[in-house]
Amino acid sequence: MLSHLKILPNTNERYDEVLSVAAHLIARDGFERASIRAIAQEANLSQAGLYHYFSSKEDLLYQVQKHTFTALRNSLACRLEASMPPIERFKLLIANHLEFFTAHMDELRVCAFEYQKLTGKYHDEVQVIRRDYFRIAHGIVKDVLDANGRGLQRRPDSKRITMYLFGIINWIHMWFDTERRTDVDVIASEIAEMVLFGIAGKGEKK
Repeated sequence: MLSHLKILPNTNERYDEVLSVAAHLIARDGFERASIRAIAQEANLSQAGLYHYFSSKEDLLYQVQKHTFTALRNSLACRLEASMPPIERFKLLIANHLEFFTAHMDELRVCAFEYQKLTGKYHDEVQVIRRDYFRIAHGIVKDVLDANGRGLQRRPDSKRITMYLFGIINWIHMWFDTERRTDVDVIASEIAEMVLFGIAGKGEKK
């Protein structure tokens, strides 16, 4: 399991617990309906105690998203190696994303559906991290196309391919059964093969 503690510096267990509680309630109830009082009660804190960690409800949403995207980006960066062939880095990108979010499904829902609730500096700072993660992913996709797309009649747009990929892997929150714990490695491999070679396998390189 990937956790915030393993890949984010300068955090503590209690702070991560509060973020996890907030992510769960916001994912379940929506940002507008999830109250500071309910989050504090669920985290076994007074409202004053919660405000020790966060200055406002929007700051809490910001911290959940900042921590999530930073942890996701850092976990991928730590696992990538320059010597990996492009296709192996592509498979790792998918596996890392799915491993992280199947372990942090509430955070995925918050990041997917509540991002636009952030305003001002909160929005801008999270956007920087999101763009950096996209930059890494796009670079991996572009390298795969550069190495394996020479025989194609029309070269696909690498940025659109990257966005298609995120559309697929982020949709896992709609169907993944956290109780049955389907093998994430199998899912990651199937998605990678489908994107790389198509369901008919016509693009596969021998």
